Order: sequence, then C-alpha cells, then structure tokens
Amino acid sequence: PKPLVTGVVLAVALIFTGEPAIWNYITVYIETAKIKNVRFAAAIIQGFNWVVTVIAAFLADRLGRRRLLIPTLFVMGVALTLLSAPLALLEETSDLRRYGSLAMIGL
Repeated sequence: PKPLVTGVVLAVALIFTGEPAIWNYITVYIETAKIKNVRFAAAIIQGFNWVVTVIAAFLADRLGRRRLLIPTLFVMGVALTLLSAPLALLEETSDLRRYGSLAMIGL
C-alpha cells in the first residue's frame, strides 16, 4: 500500500499546486501580458515545461524525490501568487499592462 499512498499524495499535491488550472487558462495569462502571438508564447512555455520535467526526471533518482518535491511545492506557491496578482487587480484597474509581466514570470 505504500506506493499507492505515495501516488495518491503526489496526485493531490499536484492538484493543490494549481498546475492543471494554469494549463487551462494559459492563453488568458498570455493575453493579460499583452503578448501578440499567444500560440507561440504558449508553445514556448510548454516547451520550457517539458525541458524542466525531463531534467527533473533525471535528477529525481540522483538527488531524491523528497529533496526535489518540497522546494518545488514552495516555488509553485510563489508562481501561483504571481499568476493570481494581475487577475486580482482586475477589479481595481482595467489596464493590466503594468502587471502582465507578473503573470509571465509566474508561468
């Protein structure tokens, strides 16, 4: 049961990081940053995600999964904060050009 429990905990952690929601709304974040070629920007971000995932897969066995998971969850929390800041400011201002870069840094 230990591998099953580990798998369930990791799946729940993935949901709490918000990554699935980010990929659903990636075009909204890119448009918020006023980037003209949305599809190209999304492809670049997804390509970067793929490269980092491959690197993490190789490092997981070397450094240990727990050692990689805990800092990664912290970084995801910071990234989600940066992503949500421009959307939270929508109520205060309709001009998000100044804050769109926060979303792109978070991505």
